[in-house]
Amino acid sequence: MTSTPHRSGVPFDAENERFSSPVAEKPKPAATTSGGMVSPKGDHVTPPPVAEAPKPPATTSGGESAEVYTKRAATFAAEGDYDAAITDFIRAIELDPRLPGAYHNRGIARLARGDYDAAIADYTVAIELDPRFAAAYCGRAVAHLRNGDHDKAWDDVQQCRRLGGTVHPEFLAELRKASGREE
Repeated sequence: MTSTPHRSGVPFDAENERFSSPVAEKPKPAATTSGGMVSPKGDHVTPPPVAEAPKPPATTSGGESAEVYTKRAATFAAEGDYDAAITDFIRAIELDPRLPGAYHNRGIARLARGDYDAAIADYTVAIELDPRFAAAYCGRAVAHLRNGDHDKAWDDVQQCRRLGGTVHPEFLAELRKASGREE
């Protein structure tokens, strides 16, 4: 095994394109809501898988893989370590900027940290890369609500629904109350 240190301190096994870390082997917790939403209380929810066209994995000459960084970042996020998750999502995006799921998941981590403008920017890029990505519209709706932009939140809720996405009922109740409207 050729192991090189990663900036996180976790050794990277270049031959097997994976991190040698007990963190990467922990099971992911089950999602607490559907549709890749963050609950109104800010609970982290693991997003649904993103359907993408098959393409070769983006790797560097040193063997770093965008997929490996994305998987490890998701593990960090599931454990509540949003700073580490964001760092790895940034690296995954550097390696392959065409991954809408990496932007969406980084948006979830930024939303959980309270960085709503950055979350909106990430969800927007995910939508630009995959305009049918319903969960990105749902996530962006939450960020718009947190920023107090109720009309944009409603627009994203409607688009999420048009695309077949599920909007968390507690979030809808919160949006209805905050906006003073039903839809």
